[in-house]
Amino acid sequence: YDNMTHELSEYQNGVTGRLKLGMLYYTIHQDYGAIMPRFTEKYPNVEIKRFSFQPQEGFKALMEEKVDICVIPRTNYPGSEILQYCDIVQSGMDVMMSVKHPLAAKKVLTLEDLKKEVCIQLRDDPISNQAYNEALAVCGFTPGSAILTDNIDTVPFLLQKTNAIYIKAKGFSVSGFENEITMRDILEPNLRVTKSYAYRADNTNPLVPLFMDMVKSK
Repeated sequence: YDNMTHELSEYQNGVTGRLKLGMLYYTIHQDYGAIMPRFTEKYPNVEIKRFSFQPQEGFKALMEEKVDICVIPRTNYPGSEILQYCDIVQSGMDVMMSVKHPLAAKKVLTLEDLKKEVCIQLRDDPISNQAYNEALAVCGFTPGSAILTDNIDTVPFLLQKTNAIYIKAKGFSVSGFENEITMRDILEPNLRVTKSYAYRADNTNPLVPLFMDMVKSK
């Protein structure tokens, strides 16, 4: 047994190379906080390159083979057929709005509450738009009208300027607007958005299956 342990340790120490990981900058700890210490401890000689993205940027980096693995919302966006996924979490959705919005008076919301609201879409992030709209469509909901803003970072400003809402996956917020912006859960059990580790099926980096095997064994 001791010999086997020694040989395994030598093998792990002998694993080298570079693994390029794409991260959603607003959920880095959620997505990589547990797996990264385990991976770097097991494979100490592997070089980890980290890249911080918004979802659309991460998807593009995968398409252009600039990263090996990236966390993105799982969706049927054009081009995604060449990707393999390992799901991290399947979450419900909530509504981000100004604290002055009439719906902020409610503790929880239903899709019926939202059917006449103006919904924000992200001009620079069609990946998130599609993932959220696909999830809403499963529940028979289509936003009645929409206005555009650049990305998640500019959403709070538009929420304060207009009476619009932003429907998004639960599990993250935009910091710095605690007194101006609030969120309410949507009470709908079938409303689910999936966030995944994604990688190209044709990726030949041998570190990718090592990383994914560790993710699946958690």
